[in-house]
Amino acid sequence: MMSVRWQQAWITLLGAAVAVWAGWQVAEGSYGGPALLTMGAAFVLLAKWGVRPETALISVAVFGYILGNRGFAQLMLFPGLPLFVAELALGGTLALLAVRGALTRRLPVRRDALNLAVAAWLVVGGARLVIDLRAQGWWALRDAAVIYYALYFFAGQELGSDPIARRQLLGTLKWALMLLAPVFMLSLVFPLFFQNRLLVQGVPVFFYKADLVATMLAGGVFWFADKASTRSPKPLLQRAGLWLVLAAATAGALFPVSRAAMAGLAGAAGWQMVGRRWRALGALVALLVALATAGLGIELIMGRPLEQTTVYRVGEYAFSVFDLKGTGNYQSYDEAGDTKGRPDDNNRFRLVWWQTVAKETWREHPMFGAGFGYDLASNFVEEYGLSSDLDFNARSPHSIVFTMFGRMGFVGLGLLAGLGIVLMMRTWAAARRDGEELPLWCFGWVILISACFGVVLEGPMGAVVFWTVLGLANASAKPAAAGEKPAVENEAEALHAMAEKV
Repeated sequence: MMSVRWQQAWITLLGAAVAVWAGWQVAEGSYGGPALLTMGAAFVLLAKWGVRPETALISVAVFGYILGNRGFAQLMLFPGLPLFVAELALGGTLALLAVRGALTRRLPVRRDALNLAVAAWLVVGGARLVIDLRAQGWWALRDAAVIYYALYFFAGQELGSDPIARRQLLGTLKWALMLLAPVFMLSLVFPLFFQNRLLVQGVPVFFYKADLVATMLAGGVFWFADKASTRSPKPLLQRAGLWLVLAAATAGALFPVSRAAMAGLAGAAGWQMVGRRWRALGALVALLVALATAGLGIELIMGRPLEQTTVYRVGEYAFSVFDLKGTGNYQSYDEAGDTKGRPDDNNRFRLVWWQTVAKETWREHPMFGAGFGYDLASNFVEEYGLSSDLDFNARSPHSIVFTMFGRMGFVGLGLLAGLGIVLMMRTWAAARRDGEELPLWCFGWVILISACFGVVLEGPMGAVVFWTVLGLANASAKPAAAGEKPAVENEAEALHAMAEKV
């Protein structure tokens, strides 16, 4: 039998050989093998510490897509193989959940309306994808991400049912949102450092799309407002920190002047009113007034004209949402004489694309849509006058509504409407209870409303977070205690109560 000393020697030699091989792979620019090796070692340590490996996978995806945004979304562990972090994390998580489900003889599915709506989204969308794969190939699979990312809902729901995994996922969400505003601001102050130094395989790890940053921070506003406004005793320093984070999230939600995020913020605030969360709403209003006053005062003292201040710009963009004909007189958009980004022109961009997709789909394939892989931008490019723009490669018409209609016709609209109705019922029930899950539902609504005006659920930056948050929110729904009458007993009663309220 081998002595302990010899065992240690062999283990040391094997570890050194593996370390040399991993270092050589990294030096050659191949990160797949070393990444899998690191993940395997991490899983062993996590299992030893009582952490579920699937929790780690989902946490990495959520944290990376919130904090890294577009940069993290472009990372590929295997060069030349189009497997991104979202797909790898999802595949690993589903495999682990399948093994765990086989051992426990339990599926990560609940018998409720939201699970049924998400399952229908996956089944019907998956059937459409099978039809389109033969004709469109890779493009069909890429466009169908809007469908299969919904699998993150079941992963989030299953992990949210485990108290330890739930706490870890919520901690990941909290820290990612806390860090997003300062890291985003640093990327604006030091762009060359972020774009030329923080690289993996030549791709910046932190590369931001401002409207997605605003959407994530707008969702975080309700999370931190709920924590900052609670009456539970906390140390003074901790309460001050929560208010500081809330202020940063609120400023970050408005500073990029993303009207989609503003709409999401307003819509989720409505659910706070339904739930009579006046303390959280009061905290948000007070911060908005304080930030607007301070920002406007500083810029005016610095000698900047009122029309060129950030507050004026945010106001113009907020009101431009209702300027469908583009007749507004906007003065803050072209400080440097550049007309790109005019809010009225932005409205026209979306309206022309939406009308083009709607007319084409209605005329040629109204019931089942053009399918995944079809180029929804081809007719729009000519209609909008972009035929000579060789860099235009967008594939989604900046609205989940028109994406689903263009891809799947009225069937797709039915799936989206069904999901929205169930979400309203679930959120209504959560708002009428004195529970802690309402901020999660509000977070989901911010993303969903923003997705109606931008490219959000079609990519992993918004979709991974959206579906995971919905799963966590649904996992937290608990029946009323024995002898206690629930505020809303089922989805049908919730819908009836909403109709009466209106």
